[in-house]
Amino acid sequence: MQRRSVPRTDPRYNQLRSKNNDSVKKSREKSRRERDETMESINQLEEENQELSERIRILKQEYEQLQDLFKQHTGISINEALSSQINSTSNSTLTSSIQPKPIEESKQNTSKPILKINTDEDKTNVTTSSDTQLDPNSLDGAIVIINGVQYKIMNSSVYILCILFFIFIQLVKNQETSSADNNNNNNNNRRKKQDFYCSACKSMSETIFRDMNNADPNERVQVGSYRVDGHGHQKLKDVPIIETRYHPENVLENLCSKFINDAREVIPGSLKNIYEHACDDILEEHHDSLIDLLVTQNKNAQTSRQLAELFCVELNQYCKADQLDELFKPTPTPPSIVEEKQNEQNTEEEEEKEKAKEEDKNEL
Repeated sequence: MQRRSVPRTDPRYNQLRSKNNDSVKKSREKSRRERDETMESINQLEEENQELSERIRILKQEYEQLQDLFKQHTGISINEALSSQINSTSNSTLTSSIQPKPIEESKQNTSKPILKINTDEDKTNVTTSSDTQLDPNSLDGAIVIINGVQYKIMNSSVYILCILFFIFIQLVKNQETSSADNNNNNNNNRRKKQDFYCSACKSMSETIFRDMNNADPNERVQVGSYRVDGHGHQKLKDVPIIETRYHPENVLENLCSKFINDAREVIPGSLKNIYEHACDDILEEHHDSLIDLLVTQNKNAQTSRQLAELFCVELNQYCKADQLDELFKPTPTPPSIVEEKQNEQNTEEEEEKEKAKEEDKNEL
C-alpha cells in the first residue's frame, strides 16, 4: 500500500500516520514471510537435486556391476557385444540388398525347428533339417525342440538391450509418477490456500458489514479541502460520517483481530494463525480499493452476502460463486436445541394462559 501525503494541519494526522506505519510494518512482515518461503523452497529443491544425483550414481554403479558380472560369465564385454551386433546388422543389410532370396528362405525356415534333441530314450537322438546348416552366427531367433518342448534362441546382445530398455522405461515411469505426485501435492496446497483465503474474505465481509451498519446515522464530521484562504482559515462543512472515508477507515482498523474474535468458536485454534495471515494479506493488498468499495457501494450492499460477492468474487476473485454458496449455507441446528426451544415456547404459552385465567378471576 502506498503512503498518502497528509498535511500536518489535518486533525487526523497522527492517526493516519500511525496507520501508515502499521501498514509498512505489515508489508515488511509479509516480505519476510515470502522470503522465508522462497528459501525453504530453494532448500527443498537442492535436497531433491542431491537425491536425484545420488540415485544416478547408484544406477551407474549397478550398471557397472552388471557389466562386470556379464563379462565374468560370458568373457565378452557388453560394449563388444553391442558393437558386434551393429556390425552384424550392417552386414546383413548389405547381403539382403544383394541376395534377397536366401533371406526369404531363412525367414521361412525360422518358423520351422532346425534342431530336434530327444533325451528321453536310451540313446540320445539329434536330428537336423536337411536344408539348413547350423551356423552359430545365424542362430538368432531359431527354434529348437528339446524333449518335445520348443525353445527360441535369443542373441545375448539383443537380450541385454531389451533388459536395458526395460530398465530405462521403468525409470522414466517412476520419474513421471513422482512428478505427478508433486504436481498433485502442489495443486492440493493451492486449493487449501484458496479455501482459506475465501473463508477469511467471507468472514471479513460479515464483520465489515456489521460494523458499517452499527454507525450512528446522525453522527456528523467536519470535512473540508486542504486549501486555506488569505486569513488562514479552512472552509469546513458538516457531513454524515457514513458518507465519508473516515468511517470505513475506522471499520478496517484492527479488522483481523475483530474477525478472529468473532469466529473463535468456528475456527480451530490450530488454524487461527493461518486465517489471521490470510486476513492481513487481503487487507494489505486491497486496503484502498476496499475503502473505495465501501464508500461507493455501501448503499447498494444490503446484506453481507452482497458485500462478499462484490469484494471476494467480482473485485478480487478470492472465491468462486459455488464456494460462496457453500459458505453461506445455514448451519443446521441440532435436534436437542430445537426441542428445548419448543419446550420453552410451550411453557411460556401455558404461563400466559394461567396468568390470563387469574386476571379473569380477579375481575370477577
